[in-house]
Amino acid sequence: MQPVKVEISLPIPAAPVKRWCGSRYKVDRIQRSVHAMAYGFRRYRKKDLGGNEYIVRVLALIPSGYRIFVKRWQWATAELAWVDALIALNGNTFQPFLASGDEEWRAEVPA
Repeated sequence: MQPVKVEISLPIPAAPVKRWCGSRYKVDRIQRSVHAMAYGFRRYRKKDLGGNEYIVRVLALIPSGYRIFVKRWQWATAELAWVDALIALNGNTFQPFLASGDEEWRAEVPA
C-alpha cells in the first residue's frame, strides 16, 4: 500500500453539544473533517450515529494544529494516530481495501 490522502473526522473539544438521553444529559463532540495522509487502514465494523455509513480506522499523519483533539490511546507514534474516516467520503480510496477482505493494511511509515 502506498500512502494516500483521505478525509478523517476529528472531535473538537471546544464545541460540545448537550442532548437529553434517557434520564440524563449526554455530551457529544462536533466532528470536523480534515484532510490527512493515511499510512494504514483497519476494519472497524461500526455504524455512525445515523446508522447508514460505515467507518474505517485510518493510521493518519495528524496535522500539528489538530493534535490536541486526538485522545492519548489513539496515538501509534509521535505523529501517527488511529482515527475514524467515513467510507462515504473516501469511497474510491477504500474500495481496494474493502474488496480485499483483509483486516488491516499498512504502508511504510516515514522515518
